[in-house]
Amino acid sequence: MMLGALAGDIAGSVYEFHNIHTQDFPLFSKKCRPTDDSVMTLAIADALLKSAARGFADLKAQAVASMLSVGRRYPRCGYGGGFRVWMFKQGDRPEPYGSYGNGAPMRVSPVGYAARSEDEVIRFSHAVTEVSHNHPRALKAAECTAMGIFALRQGCGLKGLKDLVLSRYYADLPSFEELMEHYEGTQESEDTVKPALSCLFASDSFKSCLRRCIAIGGDSDTLAAIGCSLAAPCFGVPKEIEDQALAFLDPFLRQIHSDFMARFDKAPSVQA
Repeated sequence: MMLGALAGDIAGSVYEFHNIHTQDFPLFSKKCRPTDDSVMTLAIADALLKSAARGFADLKAQAVASMLSVGRRYPRCGYGGGFRVWMFKQGDRPEPYGSYGNGAPMRVSPVGYAARSEDEVIRFSHAVTEVSHNHPRALKAAECTAMGIFALRQGCGLKGLKDLVLSRYYADLPSFEELMEHYEGTQESEDTVKPALSCLFASDSFKSCLRRCIAIGGDSDTLAAIGCSLAAPCFGVPKEIEDQALAFLDPFLRQIHSDFMARFDKAPSVQA
């Protein structure tokens, strides 16, 4: 379920600037909120929904339109400086700005549900990423995340996903134990995706992945959004987490989520 990314972001929102370095913490509290990770994930979902009617031929343009129309409704949700300029200062045709920040993989999870082939995963992930984050490292991180979701939905399992990641994207990953001891965290794509993957590979459930992503510190909401976007198709999202996460979304965002999942939440019909 695409809800994995949203639940991870919302649960991690209170720990981004108050890292806790333990797996023993309440998953949700009254201080939790959807941040820019959730807002932009749902903006990409909205773009895919609208572009699907045209065979995704205009996905790049629709991504910009949806990111602006959805994102501008939530000006205080936590956008980074460069992306805030892109969102609010460049009119209706903002230009990419060479970013390799983790805003690229944090928002890409809907691609893993809408794509019907690996080629579409690559094409869609690049289209929705390069409109702002057009650095090769950002494109790679977004593609890796979306491809991982697609592969898990086809049943590759954790071992298959790890083989895929190591052979096609990142030749080395830190261990969870190393991250707990030494991870300082950055907002770069690779430095967020690799730790999120390591937390996933050390987990045996959605909750354990969520707790690990937050426990290592750093950009907690984005780490959890990425890690849990992959944990969802791997382990499923527990009903209580689904209900709690959805309760933090306003009706507008909840409707995008509902419409997207009604359209795309089924096993991918893979093209030959």
